[in-house]
Amino acid sequence: MEIIDNKQGRLLGDELKKRISSNSGQYKINWADKRINQADKSKRVIENMELMDTAAPDKITEDFCRSLDVTRGSFLNLKDLFDTLKSRFFMLAIADETGCFKEAELNSMEHYRATMTALQNNRNEQDAVMKSLKTETHFNEKLKLTEQLKQLQVKEKELKERLN
Repeated sequence: MEIIDNKQGRLLGDELKKRISSNSGQYKINWADKRINQADKSKRVIENMELMDTAAPDKITEDFCRSLDVTRGSFLNLKDLFDTLKSRFFMLAIADETGCFKEAELNSMEHYRATMTALQNNRNEQDAVMKSLKTETHFNEKLKLTEQLKQLQVKEKELKERLN
C-alpha cells in the first residue's frame, strides 16, 4: 500500500494517537517490532518489545505525540512509515535517559542503538560489581571493586552524553 495523499496520512496519524491510551491525563505506551517468519507466514516473531510505565503528560510525552504527525514526512510505502514510527518510539526510550525527546534521522539510529546497548551492558557490569562489593570481606578487594565501580559510573556518564 502506498500513502498517496495527506488525507491517508492524517487518518493513520489520528488512529495512532487514539491507540495511545490516555487515562485521567496519563499515558501508557507499549510497542513491539514484529516480523513474519519466512518458513511459516502464520507466525509473527517479536524482535523488540518496549513497555513504558504510566506517565503523566510532560514535555517529552507531548513532543513524542507531536512527532506522530505523519503528514509532515514523505513516505513512499508503509515500510518507510513504519521505519519512521519505529525510530520515534526508540527515541522515546532514549528520552528517558537524556531528559528530552528529539527526532532522529533513520541513518543515525545505528549510533543510538549501539550506545544504548553499551549503556545497558555497563549497567549490568555495575550491578555485578555491586553484588561482589556487598559480599566481599577483604579490604583490598573492596578498594579494587570500588575503583572499578567508579570507572564504570564515569563510562555511563560518557555514554549518556553521547546520546545527546
